[in-house]
Amino acid sequence: MRKLLLSAVLSLPLLASAGPVNLLINGSFEDTSAQAGIQGIASGTWQNFLSLPGWTSNANGIEVRHNVSGTAQDGNNFVELDTTRNSVAMQSLSTIAGAMYDLSFYFAARPGTGGMASDTNNISVFWNGVELGLITGVSANKHNWLRYNFSVLGTGGNDSLEFRAAGTSDSYGGSLDNVSLAVPEPGSIALVLGGLLAAAPPAAARHARPDENASGRLRRDRPHRGLGADPIAGVLGLGQVLQVADDVQPHRQQHRQQGGEAGECQ
Repeated sequence: MRKLLLSAVLSLPLLASAGPVNLLINGSFEDTSAQAGIQGIASGTWQNFLSLPGWTSNANGIEVRHNVSGTAQDGNNFVELDTTRNSVAMQSLSTIAGAMYDLSFYFAARPGTGGMASDTNNISVFWNGVELGLITGVSANKHNWLRYNFSVLGTGGNDSLEFRAAGTSDSYGGSLDNVSLAVPEPGSIALVLGGLLAAAPPAAARHARPDENASGRLRRDRPHRGLGADPIAGVLGLGQVLQVADDVQPHRQQHRQQGGEAGECQ
């Protein structure tokens, strides 16, 4: 057992060289149909969908835009989360219990909304129903895409990622694109495997006879950086926020992007 775990730890540099893998389906909203291949929409158009490959919504749907009131950060399409009224975009996926995942996405205020309610572009992001942050922005005459990063913990089940329009429900809302949930970072895998390796008994203890005065008890090291006695499950609870990066603070902390003069709304 220890040899297998040690081999896994020594293999981490190979995992790092492979690069991040996005676990989400259709993170840039390019595909709008369950039909084979990428089914997009024409440039200069927009359309509401009750669901997209990988994504579900409420009755208000997900508004996909292609070069309308802004341009995509990645590919051709982006989404607006205030269709005829405030809406949501949700995706569920399987994770590894106790593993850390890097969540990132791009947000921009809708161009031409500077004269509207100050909260019209607000969106909130949730992981397993827990709010990670409230994202806000100031409108300009074009999209000013900003990247936001969070670190979240997997539960080992079907975890849920959700974006909700959180401002005035007026059919004008913030834009979302290029959503990614990366596989566990090599450092996170090392933490989990290292904890298991520390917990595994030495070979002598595993095979000791009763008269060899070996207890055979598993050794448990001190908790690593506040993650609790169990090296896999953290004290924050599985599925909760472990760390927030890029100056994004958890739970309804507002973030404003600087923009120029408001342009005409299409």
